[in-house]
Amino acid sequence: MRRNMKNGTLVLALVSLVMLGFAAGYGTHLLLTKKHVEQVARLATGGGFTERMIHLLDPTEAQENEILPILQEHEQLVDSLSENYRESRREAMDQLRKELLPLLNIEQKERLAEHFQRMKKRFRKHAPHHHKEPRKKRLRRLEEGE
Repeated sequence: MRRNMKNGTLVLALVSLVMLGFAAGYGTHLLLTKKHVEQVARLATGGGFTERMIHLLDPTEAQENEILPILQEHEQLVDSLSENYRESRREAMDQLRKELLPLLNIEQKERLAEHFQRMKKRFRKHAPHHHKEPRKKRLRRLEEGE
């Protein structure tokens, strides 16, 4: 009888440990995925390009003063390219829909409409992120007690 209780307790402990590990791994995966998606969205919608490059390069103060205007200029270029891409893609998809609709039956039209609705949500225009003060300047300001 005692041996069965020990085995049952051991099995229960192992199952609980496996479930806990699975839950921890799944939770970590969700957090990392969310962080990655947010980073990609920030870089794609402006505001993140300059910040990311400053973080990557970790320039000296003198370099940062020279680099910032260049990065900000290129950030505007990247943002305009992203916007042009979205507009071109939207126009191409609208043209595709117009050409396909006359050839489809009702069920196909419904499936196509659902597909375009999902795509519309996926490629919606995101609100631009607020530009953050570069990390070094924030640290300097905090050290100086401002």
